[in-house]
Formats: sequence, structure tokens, C-alpha cells
Amino acid sequence: MRDDDVRSPESSQGEDYLAVPTPGGEQEGGRGTAEARPRANVFFAHSGTHRYFVEAVAAASRLARVHTLALDAAETPLYRDFRAHYVHHSGKSRTYELWCFKRHFALLDFMRATGIEDAWLLDSDFLLLKPLPERQEIPGGYCGLSIPGAQRRLEWVASPHCSFWTVEALASFCAFAIATYRDRAAMLADTYRERAKAGLRGAISDMTLLYLWAEGEPRVANLFNFSRGGIIDHNIRVLTQPDGTSFQEEFRMKKLSFAGDAVHAETTAGARVPLYGIHFQGMAKVLIQELAARRYTRFRLIAAARSASSIYRRTLLKLRGA
Repeated sequence: MRDDDVRSPESSQGEDYLAVPTPGGEQEGGRGTAEARPRANVFFAHSGTHRYFVEAVAAASRLARVHTLALDAAETPLYRDFRAHYVHHSGKSRTYELWCFKRHFALLDFMRATGIEDAWLLDSDFLLLKPLPERQEIPGGYCGLSIPGAQRRLEWVASPHCSFWTVEALASFCAFAIATYRDRAAMLADTYRERAKAGLRGAISDMTLLYLWAEGEPRVANLFNFSRGGIIDHNIRVLTQPDGTSFQEEFRMKKLSFAGDAVHAETTAGARVPLYGIHFQGMAKVLIQELAARRYTRFRLIAAARSASSIYRRTLLKLRGA
């Protein structure tokens, strides 16, 4: 999620039945699914028009009410307060890291203005495959983040790539982010230095602050553990769930099986687990277009070619270093 993705220039409120994105950010009508359940509010925050983003929005529009948020739009007073205290600790650009934070403030402002009580925030490289769980299905009904278990000291990662939010939870997190940069700046700076010494990913990012906030908020559900009706993929390359479920590997990622429009991940025990969506982080983004169109043969061919190319490059580097 936090590699090279950038987020959305248009801001709009979607309609009940959605299909494809239009240049102005509005979504054209069309019932993409026959599911007899309320359609979740799904938000994307993005800047740019990468093909994978267009495909991700179009796929989600068939399953949810889709909204896009403009991260280069005017700043809200609350976000300006945050930015005034923000100190940059990252190898990535200041603009990128601030955008990652700004999406939370923009979402809070939009939900307050429109009266939306709960919503999902999706990264632009998350491909939605089936309708997301309703609020009453989320443990606690407050907030849901994807939090890896057994993290190393100071790793502190909670991912919002497919996250569930209520207005109350967003307001709490935004206030926490402001207070942390304002009152605990030394702690963040020390953590950044210690991470670098330990060889950990160094950035103090929104995922760091989300982890720290969730540590003190027992109502936050870990969606990495969620399994009701399927799983919410943490990363297509991660092969083990917190409950110990392990997936078969193919092309250096989860092995997938297809039946009509349904997509499943295959476990090492031979079970087929439904997927609410897949997080195509990093270079895996090139696969989004093929899976969104259910071009399964092309998907597998491109995945195989990427895997072979990666293995070749790594082998060549080893030989050169020998």
C-alpha cells in the first residue's frame, strides 16, 4: 500500500448504483451486483489517473457507493492544525507522507458534512471482489485496520489499505495524530533513529500513528483476523493469516482459483477461502487490470512472467556479488 501509489484529484459523492468512473469524479449509474444487502460507502483518496486506480474504482463501483477524495484540494482547518505540527521522518517525500495523513482528515470532513456515519477507506491498489461487511459484522462496530501480529520492536504497523471507519473513530484518530506530533515529537524522532539503527523500515507514517492509536483503543478490530464470509487480504504476497491459516504459493504470491466471478485463495490444507478483495501492493499493481476484467489466463501468464523475471534478476545479482 505505501510504496508508489498516489491518490485522487476529484471529489464526489457516489450514487446508490455505480459502475464506471467519469472524468469529473462522478460515477455513472448501473447495478453491478444482485446482492440484496445495503451498499457500503467506499472511499478512495488518490492523485493521478493510473490505470490500476481507474480499474479499482470501476470494480468497487459495481459493489458499493463509491466516493473519491481530492488530496490536492483545499485543506480543512483540522488538517492545517496537523500539518503545523508535523515533522518529517521518512525517506519518502514530505508531500507523499502528508497525503497519507491528509486522507483521514479529508474523509472525516466529508463524512461530517454529508452525514455518513460509517464508511470504508480503500487504497487505490486494493481490488474489491465482493460486497464488504456491514457495520454490525465488524467486531465492535467502531473501526477496523489490518494489523500484522508478532511485530518486531518499534515496527509499529497498522495498515488502512481496506479500513472501516466511523465518524467517532476518525475524529479520535485525527485528534491523536495532532496531539502526538505536538506533544511527543521527541519520541517520534527517537523512534525514527532507533528504527534505522535496527534496520527496520524507517518512516514515521500514518501507519505508525494508526498502530499507536489502536494500541490504546480496544474498540479497534483487527481486519487481518477477519474471516466472516471470507478474508480481507492484507497483501497478495503474505501467505499466512494470524490464526495460522497458510496459503499455497504460486508466482511468489497467494495461489488463486476462479469460478465465474468468484475469486478464492487456496490454503495448504486444500480449502478455498473467499476474498473480499486483494491488496496488490508494489509491482503487483500491474495485475489489477487483468483480474478486474476476469481475464484469468492473462492474469496467470503475466504473474508467471513477473515471477520468472524477478527470480532471474535476483539470481543475476547474487552471481555478480559472488
